[in-house]
Amino acid sequence: MLEPAAVRGDASFKEARRSVISLRTRQLDANVDLIHALGDGWTTDDLKAG
Repeated sequence: MLEPAAVRGDASFKEARRSVISLRTRQLDANVDLIHALGDGWTTDDLKAG
């Protein structure tokens, strides 16, 4: 059986991990918004040409 401190530590780790995932999701959303704001006019062919 886990000790209370171990349980708290596990809960803290899980909460920190959720925060990291949430932050990364917000960062990716902001990147998509920026691409849309800049014109959203590229295709995969543009990637090959660059």
